[in-house]
Amino acid sequence: MSPTTTVSNLLERNQIYSQSHTAIPTVAEIKESGRSAFKTLIISCTDGRIMPEKFLNITVPEEVLIVRNSGARARPALANLVALDDMLNVENVLVIGHTDCGARNFNEGAIRARLMKRAPEYKDEIERMQFGKILGDIEHSVRDDVEFLKGSPLLREELKKNIQGFVFDVQTGKLKEII
Repeated sequence: MSPTTTVSNLLERNQIYSQSHTAIPTVAEIKESGRSAFKTLIISCTDGRIMPEKFLNITVPEEVLIVRNSGARARPALANLVALDDMLNVENVLVIGHTDCGARNFNEGAIRARLMKRAPEYKDEIERMQFGKILGDIEHSVRDDVEFLKGSPLLREELKKNIQGFVFDVQTGKLKEII
């Protein structure tokens, strides 16, 4: 069992890390170099066990952009995707859900009820909120999210052709293509 993580623990770890840190290229340096960068955007889960940088063996920081949210859901990631595509002309989008995802256990009704008690004056906003609940299996969720993105009028047609969905298996470490 790991020790309780506190902000203090994390700051101590950062001090140790910073002693061997190698500077990361700035956005200006990447642009000046003329290298193609940030052309693939990954939508992944906030779950700390799920690290696309590891299971995709990403070794160059500017290889990908990663947007994380509960359940690796496309709807809450859409604004990020649109903004980053506008700035960088993203070429590929990967929606990567994972087995054993906690978002399958969300009780959106209970979350809304707690929020209504906490901030009843925000009733309308709370009722519109989506918390990323995964209904059914992970594969179905990934398929729905890819179809949502491909159907969005906010995304370029060229980009829609390059949106794919995968499920990462936490036991085997393998990706399974869904759509």
